Amino acid sequence: MLFFLNNIHKNLLATMEAIEKVNEEHHMIMHMVDRMNDEYKRVEKSTVENHNNSRTMLEKGKSLLQSTREMVNISQKGKESVEKVKNIIDRLGD
Repeated sequence: MLFFLNNIHKNLLATMEAIEKVNEEHHMIMHMVDRMNDEYKRVEKSTVENHNNSRTMLEKGKSLLQSTREMVNISQKGKESVEKVKNIIDRLGD
């Protein structure tokens, strides 16, 4: 009977050690999952920031295009004014 109880005790100890090992592995896996989750959050944050930056750049690009169009129009009007002044000067010289 003592041998039987000794075997049960040894089996219980072995089972407890195996459970502790599994628990340690679960903790290690959970730590890795937490790290992966942190990385996904970092990537998500970076993606959102990139998206927002792209939208800002698009709006600034549109504004720059509009400013350029206005500058071209002003430049063309300036050129026309200079040509008119030149024509007046040319006529006065005749």
